[in-house]
Amino acid sequence: MSLKSKIGALLALSLFSGMAFAATPVQQEPGVSGFFQLGAGVVSAETNMIATTFGGMAEIGDDTIDDPTQSPDTESAAIPLVALSVTYTFENKATELFFGSSLEDFLQFDFAAAIGVRHQVDDVGIFEVSALGTPLATEVWEDPYVAGVKRDETDRTASGVRLQWGAILGSGFDVRVTSREVDIDKERSGDALVADSTITATEQELLDRNGDINIIGVVYNWKIAEGKILALGVNAVEHDLDGDAMSYDGNSVQVTYATALDDRNRLVSNVFVGSYEFDKDNPIADETDEMTQVGLSVNYFRRDPFGFKDWSGNIGVAYADSDNDIDFYDTTTAMVNFGMLRRF
Repeated sequence: MSLKSKIGALLALSLFSGMAFAATPVQQEPGVSGFFQLGAGVVSAETNMIATTFGGMAEIGDDTIDDPTQSPDTESAAIPLVALSVTYTFENKATELFFGSSLEDFLQFDFAAAIGVRHQVDDVGIFEVSALGTPLATEVWEDPYVAGVKRDETDRTASGVRLQWGAILGSGFDVRVTSREVDIDKERSGDALVADSTITATEQELLDRNGDINIIGVVYNWKIAEGKILALGVNAVEHDLDGDAMSYDGNSVQVTYATALDDRNRLVSNVFVGSYEFDKDNPIADETDEMTQVGLSVNYFRRDPFGFKDWSGNIGVAYADSDNDIDFYDTTTAMVNFGMLRRF
């Protein structure tokens, strides 16, 4: 199963940002601006499909399993949370170039870096086009179904494009389309099962995790009152992977509520629900999988903490669960995070 399906969508409950992919307005002053985030967290994960993340610094998967049908064990790790984004705004104050980490992608363990252009047109909206790459790969298992011996790790990367039209015609609506191609460096899913005649070579092809991920999302940002914003987001998701048993489509809904407690403190909470159906029978379980994802995160922010001017401190908790009809693919993730973010 792809990273995006098993952990990505789960941690899309943003730990830092306020809205579900709300469009970023062009800066009001020309020149260079941006942010960098320094922090850490502790993550507890149950997954049979992911080996390590953060460039191998955090092991969140068990390298040995007893059975290719078993539910995952729990692994815990400390993780760094470091992100950077740099923007250059032109003198017209309507166009800017940007490069760096997307907070949303970063929190999906996707480590996507975006480079693109953003243009704002009064009363029409904010247009954004960007190319996405993966400078820091996440490691998955070459063959996740090897039992009784140590599994080998391999890199998973993804590249593609993202288009967004935000604040459409002056409204609170945003639309975004993302298309990415996933590449598993050494995709050997099912090799061991073919070798012991559990499945055939033809059935093995159904387990291929390479392919395309396409997402169309619509979000409405509603200013309820001064300092209180509610964002409602809906996504149509398609994982068009080379293995039909790994391919699926479905829909997800995210609700984000942000409230300013006073001039320096605010609270952001997210609720996420997704439901997906897979295309073909899984040859190991001999059934077609279905998946339901739910999650919750709560994050507290404080401006200028401990007297550090222009910094924002944050601390948060997140929990998410992916429940599959095929237990081997179940994933549960819990995280506690803290950090400092500075804008410039």
